[in-house]
Amino acid sequence: MAAAPFVIKALMELMQGAAENRKANQARSGLRRGEREMMEDTRARVEGLRFRGDQFLAQKKVNFLKNGVQLAGSPLIALAEDEKRIKEEISAVERAAEAEASQSKKARRQLRRSGRLALLGGGIAAAGSLSKAKD
Repeated sequence: MAAAPFVIKALMELMQGAAENRKANQARSGLRRGEREMMEDTRARVEGLRFRGDQFLAQKKVNFLKNGVQLAGSPLIALAEDEKRIKEEISAVERAAEAEASQSKKARRQLRRSGRLALLGGGIAAAGSLSKAKD
């Protein structure tokens, strides 16, 4: 009957390791959801930037043509520069989102490791408690 406290302690250690692993998995799920939402927001923002950029360029072309300006030389260069700036802005938004997603993935990997280590630690602690019960 002297082994009973050690068995109970072993079960508690296993349960604690499992609870910490579950907590890490829940945190990983939250990060994954946040990552998906951020990517959806980024896609919508990029789509909006492209749409507004296309509208801006089309309106600028119409204004040039209304004023009798041919789309050659300086006006064409100005349009190309505007288009380049729009593309750069879109690229900057996409790069920022990719960097944030990369950080989130690193955090998820760390949480997975810490959860597994907690589970393993609980098992090792439980084994230690059970080995004391045999003594």
